[in-house]
Amino acid sequence: MGFIGLTNYKKSSERLKDKHHLKFINNKNLVEIKIDQLLNAGAEHIYISTDDTEVKSTDKITFIGRDDKFCNNVTNFSDVLKEIFNSYPVSNDKDVIFTFTCCPLFNRYKEMYDRYLKNRSNQIAVYPS
Repeated sequence: MGFIGLTNYKKSSERLKDKHHLKFINNKNLVEIKIDQLLNAGAEHIYISTDDTEVKSTDKITFIGRDDKFCNNVTNFSDVLKEIFNSYPVSNDKDVIFTFTCCPLFNRYKEMYDRYLKNRSNQIAVYPS
C-alpha cells in the first residue's frame, strides 16, 4: 500500500529565473529531485500542479495545468492551495503527501508515511529533521 504524491511549482520565479528547471544536485532539477524522492518513498502516483506547459505526463506522473491567476505572488496562498487540492483526481480514501519542489533537502517521506501508518497520526505539523 502506498500513497499519492502531490506537489506544485510555478514556471516563473521573481528571484531566480527558471529555478525549477536549473540543474541542482546530481544534474537534476528541483522537479526531478522531488519526483525521485516521492517515488523512492513509495508513491503510487504523483500529481504536479503547474502552469508549465512544456512538461509531459508519464504512467506515474501527471502534470495538472494551473490557471495563471494561481501562479503569481499576488493571489492569497490559501486560495492557491485550495485550487491545487481541488484539482487532482484522487478519492478521499487515498493517503496523500503534499510537499514543495523547492525543498530538495527534505527527503524523509517514507519515514513520515510509515509513522503515519503505525500511529494514524497526521504528519502535517512540524517534523524534526
